[in-house]
Amino acid sequence: MLGERAVMKRVLILDSTTRTGSRTASLMDAFCSGLDPECVYTELLRLSEQNLKPLYGESLQERDRLLAEGNRTAERFRYAWQFRSADVIVIAAPFYDLSIPALLKDYIENITVEGITFSSSETGLKGECNASEMIFLTTRGGLVETGSEWELATPYLKGLCGMLGIDHFSCIAADGMDVQGIDTAARLEKASAEAKKKASEIR
Repeated sequence: MLGERAVMKRVLILDSTTRTGSRTASLMDAFCSGLDPECVYTELLRLSEQNLKPLYGESLQERDRLLAEGNRTAERFRYAWQFRSADVIVIAAPFYDLSIPALLKDYIENITVEGITFSSSETGLKGECNASEMIFLTTRGGLVETGSEWELATPYLKGLCGMLGIDHFSCIAADGMDVQGIDTAARLEKASAEAKKKASEIR
């Protein structure tokens, strides 16, 4: 209908970088610059600024109690509801110890909540998330390509997508950022251009 505004897609960007001048943050910024504000509503969540608690001790006991009571509207589940409602999930995370930073793992522990982002029955798990795609933005110090036996972040995140009902997964990476003799600026520029293009395709 003329004059009727199209429904905007909600893009949730999870920034799990921690260093000033982070190369992964630079890649994330390139992605953000490609988003069309007329088509998407962007939520940027800087994980380093959140009060994320790993699941052990009192934190785990509290979650188990709330779930046993059927209370899924408690404040501690706000991240899970935010994640569930997004149309596109973007994760910006550097390559740490063959995988992802502990900060991001803490976040994932807090959003994988039965009855919110997934459900279970006698037939198995069923994802409850609205997102159709997860986009993983990363930089790696060594020459560790996506799909390498040393690269465990993408298999983990792909598995998470399957659990939560997210059908599509893509990874944009810049490798060899700490290898002498490599034109790291060119590699990061190439990945940034790819990220910006990917963002521009979200409609």
